[in-house]
Amino acid sequence: MESGIDKLLIILSLDCFQSYIWKDSDRKYIDPVMNVARKFFQQVLNGGDNYFMDSDFNSERILKTEFDFYKEINQPVSRVNYIKGLQFEIEDDSSNNSDLMILSIISSLQWLDEKSLLQSIDNDMLTILKKLEASGVYVQSAEYDREAIKKSWHKSNTPWDLFLKQESMFEDIGEYPCLILYQAKKINPALKFLEECQAILNSSEFSKIIDFMILEINNSHMILEATKTNTLSFLGEYKK
Repeated sequence: MESGIDKLLIILSLDCFQSYIWKDSDRKYIDPVMNVARKFFQQVLNGGDNYFMDSDFNSERILKTEFDFYKEINQPVSRVNYIKGLQFEIEDDSSNNSDLMILSIISSLQWLDEKSLLQSIDNDMLTILKKLEASGVYVQSAEYDREAIKKSWHKSNTPWDLFLKQESMFEDIGEYPCLILYQAKKINPALKFLEECQAILNSSEFSKIIDFMILEINNSHMILEATKTNTLSFLGEYKK
């Protein structure tokens, strides 16, 4: 059995993955989050050295780990949302569909393609879109090179990374952390776009973007209910 929060802790804790997870401008967040992730993953291991054999996978433990982790990282809302977005990607098999749905709306907004939208683009939204354009914020595809990720994992020799690389930790799945990072960083251009929007826009402007997407998805009759629910849940994190 596996747990989404445990997988998140693994990739957040590794020295060799920090450049793939964080931007240079986020450097001040790296050590605090990494240290908390290490603390909680050690608790998950319960003193052992085999994740699959030594960890407790009952739902109460998993929920407690998730609650306590987010409580202790004590980061700005935008950083917490970003981390939750990584967990969302790790846990949600339908997240690819969610990403595509969000990207479709974003693309229609940026191209002012009202024919593809269920709502009109009002003057306030137009002003927001012009602000994003002036700041160079566009939907980007940011597919990281899997081979580069694997090389980073195999070459790393920091004490913590070596602890997770010991043969017993992930049994015969030696590149297990790499598989998690591939899943977490698909890479999600929708998440990247929202993160950049949040950095550029004020809270009112950003809320308008999120509200527009939520209403667009809610009003669509062409989306599978499971995908709709997952996407709305993801966007809802930005309303908190």
